Amino acid sequence: MKGIYAIILAGGRGLRFGDATPKQFLPLIDKPIILWSLEKFTAIPEINEIIIVSPQEYISRTKEMITEYKTKSIRVIAGGDTRQQSSYNAICSMSFNDDDILIFHDAARPFVSIEIILNCIKETEEHGAAGVYVRAIDTVAEIKDSMVQSIPDREDLYYAQTPQSFQYRIIRHAHEIALSGNVSNASDDVSLVLDAGYGVRAVEGNYRNIKITTPLDYEIAQSMQGED
Repeated sequence: MKGIYAIILAGGRGLRFGDATPKQFLPLIDKPIILWSLEKFTAIPEINEIIIVSPQEYISRTKEMITEYKTKSIRVIAGGDTRQQSSYNAICSMSFNDDDILIFHDAARPFVSIEIILNCIKETEEHGAAGVYVRAIDTVAEIKDSMVQSIPDREDLYYAQTPQSFQYRIIRHAHEIALSGNVSNASDDVSLVLDAGYGVRAVEGNYRNIKITTPLDYEIAQSMQGED
């Protein structure tokens, strides 16, 4: 029987954020950032289990934080040095069936909606792989050596968000191909799946589904929390 597993990637140490505490553990109003998305995934009956990928030194703290969310099976595992390695650790953390669905989400995106998660799962059930995107609203330039090379047509450009979800057989194969080619620092899982020759369906995201990367993002998230 096919299972659906949510993987919350909280293995980063927030070096770009400039705080001693990884950003996913910082408070956002009434709870740590990581718990905002965890609440959404625990509220979805279709999801069988949740895997949280945490820095090794924060595993105990993470387990303490999630005590009240035990309405669903949750396991906490150690992350790697890169996002790609953390994703691979999750893929290898238990025995999955080929048609199981693994849905990856950044812990630093606290405002993901249940609707987006369900749409991502639906597209993956039908097509094998899906990612969440919003249309680019800024002009994007390609620059090399401080010189502008081109201005791609904005109509064809989108900002990537998470979640991203895949049938287990696809994401496992994609990671194995990447590792065999000595690729270890891919920015997301969709890029690995595309490089492995698979198609990925685009799911409409939401501009509220921001990623907290900088102190300014954190300030913006604090002001957004009361909105629908």
